[in-house]
Amino acid sequence: MDNQMKPYYYDSFYGNETIVFLHGLGASSLSWEYQVDYFKENYRLIIPDIRGHGKSALGSDSFSFERCADDVYAILQDLNISKVHLCGFSFGGMVAFEFAVKYPDALHSFCAVNVLARFELNTPWMKSIYVLRRALARIFPLKWLAYFMGLTLFPNKEDAHLRRKMLLQSVFMKRAGYIRALDAMKGWSRENELDRIKVRALLIGSEFDYEIFDKKEELAQRMPNAQYIEIKGAHHFVIWEYADTFNRTYKSFLDLH
Repeated sequence: MDNQMKPYYYDSFYGNETIVFLHGLGASSLSWEYQVDYFKENYRLIIPDIRGHGKSALGSDSFSFERCADDVYAILQDLNISKVHLCGFSFGGMVAFEFAVKYPDALHSFCAVNVLARFELNTPWMKSIYVLRRALARIFPLKWLAYFMGLTLFPNKEDAHLRRKMLLQSVFMKRAGYIRALDAMKGWSRENELDRIKVRALLIGSEFDYEIFDKKEELAQRMPNAQYIEIKGAHHFVIWEYADTFNRTYKSFLDLH
């Protein structure tokens, strides 16, 4: 971890076992508010703001998933926590894969939500979305990006309150962190090291997720001890849109530990 960089993190302090939740691109630890309310009675929760996001500084000019994973590990060392249940959503799932490959002995279990162990812009539609998001982040107020993403992530009329929530939380977005993270995603992969993740693993997918993440079931079959569960009706931001279903699904997985 950079000497000048100490990530912010939420700590619920109490619980015999610990869950680390890792948020998505451009978001912050606040993304997990529905999970905090649900899990804090039974688990200690550690929820970092990934570097360049929320209250965490960007640190070194060299942004990488390995640095982000090292940040998480440093937090656990500072808190004398030896093993955790790790759960990463989207971009945070990439950090989770990086952590699990580099620090497999620090895991009780592993969960990745709406993400693969690689990032490829393999369709014209996904390439255009990527370019548009980067352009919006570079040129326009970040609130515009949050508005655009809210329409994409929560297309249903009844989810207007979630679109408003995304706009409100956009005040914590950081332009440099968002762009550096986007750049780090291109070509990133840990698919060839999945055999290092030997703990029980759960991959959660949404029925209407982005095309780029449409092979999660196939990925689970390639992991030594993984299962795949799809949440019907959900779009990408399942931890808000279908929070109750997600929470019950993840808790059922943890209860088998």
